[in-house]
Formats: sequence, structure tokens, C-alpha cells
Amino acid sequence: MTTTLSNTDLVAFGFTPTENLVYFCLLDRGPSSGYGLARELSIARANAYHALHGLVSKGAAVIVGDEPQRFRAVRPDTLYAQIVERHARKLDELQTTLAGSRQSGADTIVWLGSERALIELTSRVLVREAGHVTCLAASRLLTGFVPALRKRAADGAPTSVWSIGEPPQLPLPVSGTLQPGELERFFADIVLIVLAGEVALLARLQSRELRGFWATDVLVVGAARGAVAALIGTGST
Repeated sequence: MTTTLSNTDLVAFGFTPTENLVYFCLLDRGPSSGYGLARELSIARANAYHALHGLVSKGAAVIVGDEPQRFRAVRPDTLYAQIVERHARKLDELQTTLAGSRQSGADTIVWLGSERALIELTSRVLVREAGHVTCLAASRLLTGFVPALRKRAADGAPTSVWSIGEPPQLPLPVSGTLQPGELERFFADIVLIVLAGEVALLARLQSRELRGFWATDVLVVGAARGAVAALIGTGST
């Protein structure tokens, strides 16, 4: 195969190993029959057709002919959008289910090693938390939170937003601004602190990459609240 995506693994996103193999082969070959794919991949014809119909059911391929039946892979960006939508829906369902259970588990810290995970989790906290939320964040991150902040504004949910640096255009009033130097007595390169109920999210730049964590540990949450109170007390408005 010549496609540069052939080493991508879709198994973690609900596809079988054979479906993963067939999708990228189909993407490389163009419209193909199960027979042609079976020969190309040296697998049983029945397995090729089973994988093809599995791809169709998951939105990763479409049928483009009947005699013989031929299949065509959907574009990779289309597949990505479908995976994101499907998993976002499942995460929403999981969050709703878990929110209805008793919060009697151990307090902990979850490290977040990517900016995408941090923004996704923070946005979910902003959307789901009905109580007061304090969000202190760098301007570029606040821009990414606009959809979630718009939802809070529409719901009338109490929210305090503090911008590190010049604030972007937001759907609710900014409580104040802080300059990066004002944070140095507490943190190095801090870019995000979110306080929501019993949860705190914190992040900073580390080797030009965003690193952070989600915490319900009472000591961490308490320390974050104390730092925010001190920062807001001395910050400019």
C-alpha cells in the first residue's frame, strides 16, 4: 500500500483488526470488490466481505456498485468526524450515568498529557457544573472554551472568568485580567486554573507543551482555591 495512513490503528475506536486493514487498503485501491481485497490482503473472501459490511455499518465505507458489489472508503477526515461524534456521545452518556451515582470514591489526581484532553475535559466541566465556576486561563485557551462559556451564559450559571493577558471576545463578562508576571509567585508558566465544586483543573506550559491535571484531592483543590483567592485579590480588573 502507498497511503501514508496505513500504519494508523482504528482498533482502539471500535473497529476490528480486519476492518482496520481493509479500510486502509480500500482507501489506497479505490472502489473495490471483496474478492479483489481478499486477494490483495491474502485473506478469506468471507472475511473480506464481513469486514467491508462492518465498515459500511460504521460509516467508514459506502457501497458504490451491485454487479459486482463494490465498496469505497469514506474520506479520512469524514471518518475522523464520525469517530469524534460517536465517542463524544458515549462520553456524554457515561458522564450522565456516573453523575447520578454516589460520589463516595477515593479523591485522586488524573494527569492530562495533551492539550486536547485538557480542553475537552475543561469544556465538559464548564458545561456540566451547575454551581459556581471560576475559570482563570490564558487568552488562547479562553477562546477554545467559548462554546462551553456560551452554554453557561445561556443557562445563567454563575461563572467568574479571569483572563491571563488581554481577554478575547467572550459570551459573558470578564471578571478581570492578570498579567503573567503576577502568577510567578505561585506558579511557573501557569495557563489554566478552573475551580468547579469539588474539582480543580490546573495546567502549565512545560517544554512548550501544555501539561496539567484534574484533581478532587482536597489538599490540591484547597491549595488551588487559596492561590486563586490571592491572585484575584491582587489582580487588576
